[in-house]
This record gives sequence, structure tokens and C-alpha cells, in this order.
Amino acid sequence: MLTRLPSVLWTLLLVVTLSAESPQAATTYTLTDLGDFPGSSDFSEARDLNASGVVVGNSLRSTGPGLYDAARRGFVWENGVMTDVGDLPGGDDESRAVAINASGQVVGFSAAAAGRRPFLWESGAGILDLSLEPGSPLFFEASDINDAGQVVGQCSGLTPTRACVWESGKPIVDLGVVDPPNTFSVPEAINASALVVGWGAIGSADGIRGLSWSGLAGTPNDLGELGGGEDRSIAFDVNDVGQIVGRSNAGSGDRAVLWDGGPPIDLGELPGGENYSEAFGINDLGEIVGVSGDAQEAEMAVPQVKERLVAGDLAEAGGEHRRRDQAQKKNRTHHAA
Repeated sequence: MLTRLPSVLWTLLLVVTLSAESPQAATTYTLTDLGDFPGSSDFSEARDLNASGVVVGNSLRSTGPGLYDAARRGFVWENGVMTDVGDLPGGDDESRAVAINASGQVVGFSAAAAGRRPFLWESGAGILDLSLEPGSPLFFEASDINDAGQVVGQCSGLTPTRACVWESGKPIVDLGVVDPPNTFSVPEAINASALVVGWGAIGSADGIRGLSWSGLAGTPNDLGELGGGEDRSIAFDVNDVGQIVGRSNAGSGDRAVLWDGGPPIDLGELPGGENYSEAFGINDLGEIVGVSGDAQEAEMAVPQVKERLVAGDLAEAGGEHRRRDQAQKKNRTHHAA
């Protein structure tokens, strides 16, 4: 489980603490503008950070003399310094940094001569194309990395596209699908025990279910859904205790859910909302973060805010999950515990 950091903050926050203790007083925290790359548009976004406070994300960077000659590049921010992770050769000078582990290993994806490819970046070693590693010719996108250096992502060339795991010096692990051969699977996160969570298609219909894979086994576990609505659920994050969070559709709308060794638990929504909530992240204390409110308003929140990067004392906070782009372009948020 990796803690996530958003690029912007807004008021549609859903925070759930899984504890019988009385609520603690709110803790204040300091916001720090991490800036952006010079010479281009005033834009940056943070995607992840580790317990040492090292942040990874993306920012526009000027690649030519023209006003619009800019490309989005992955960065590592540490102690006030923003470092460009670079990009793989032969592509369009584009890269995205999406996750970082305790050792400072960064994963993401980059444009390359052969198309989109996953990378592993380390300080002093630079950027490595994971698709060129032995045993991983089909690996094309990295989603997350745990402290053991195990990277989850997607593999193409299989039938169909599915979740897989890359580990240095080992063959790539195909995590499989629920109902082969005509369904797919997408990984979202991996914890210290190599428990992977994500989502995938169920059967020949339009059902989407949250999935988990234990011990890098090739058979996904269907996490189920709340029932009463559309046949749809998605798992976004998992902590090192094995608790999983995400969303599920119920008769009244999409709801934030927790899987804690059994069926999904409806986490509810903030008062006055429109039957909409999602859980994006959970830390090892069982603190859950997400959004709640009207789905349409939440969808529009990001374009209405100036997209400059803000960070704070967030290392112990839960966080949202990185793949908002693929999962209907949802929003990001956090809570400093």
C-alpha cells in the first residue's frame, strides 16, 4: 500500500477511521507549494510519496522555443529540489511518474520508439525500460511498486490484456482473469505481502468487479459488490494489513466500500450529498480517504482549480489511488491524520 498525494485540494472529503476510539481533535498541517518545471505552463501534479517525504508526479517542461512546445515529464521532489526523471529514447519526450517505494524506486510509463513502455527510475541509475527486461517483453504500463521492488502493471499481447507483476531477475507473472478468455484485468496497488488489488470484467456481460490476487497467484478473487444496483465494483488500494478499499454500485448510486475479509461494507457518504462516494486509499491504521458528494460536481472539481502542486505532512495519511485516468477520470484528495 502506497500513500497518495493529490495535485489540488477541495472540500469534497470523505474520511473514515476504522476504530472504536473517540474521534481525536483535528490536526493542522503545513502546505508547501512544490512548484513546477521552469520555462513552461504553470502546471504540476503529485501522484505519490513515501514515508521520507519524497514526492513523485508530473509537470510540464519546455522542449522547444515555442510557447506550446511543452511535454509532461515525471519528476522526483526531495528537500525542495524537483528532478526530471527523463524519458525513454525514441518517443515524444513524455513520461509519467506514478509511484515510489521506501527505497526511492520510482515507476511509471513513458513514450518510447515502440509505444508506451513502463520504467523503473532510481537515483544514480537513471531510467530503465522494464519492457526490455528478460521475461517481460509484453509489460507496457506500471501502476504501483512495493518496498520489495515488485511492480504491478498491465501486459498486452495476452488474450486479453491483463494484470501482471514484474520483479527484477524473474519471469513476469501473469495474474490472469476471472472468466477467460474474453475478459480483462487491471491492477491498482500491491502491498508488502504481494497482495494485489484491482478490477476486471466478469463474464460476457458488462459487469466489472473488484479483484484481489494473493501471493502472486494467477487466479483472481472476485471481491463482490453491494448488490441492488449495477454489477460493478472497483478496488483501488490495499494496506499492509490486507484491508481493501474502493467503490461499488448500489441501488442508490456509487458508494465507498471496504473489504475486510468478507463482503463489501458500505462506508456511507457525507450529509447532504447525492448518493455518491468513493474510497481511494487506506493506511495501516485503517484510515480511509476518498470523496463524497454529487458525482457531476466532483467530476468538474479539478478543471475549476488552478493546477499547482501542494504538499504537506502527509507521510502517515491515507491517499487516493493513482489510476483516476483509467477509472473514469475521477478526482483526487487526501486527509492528514
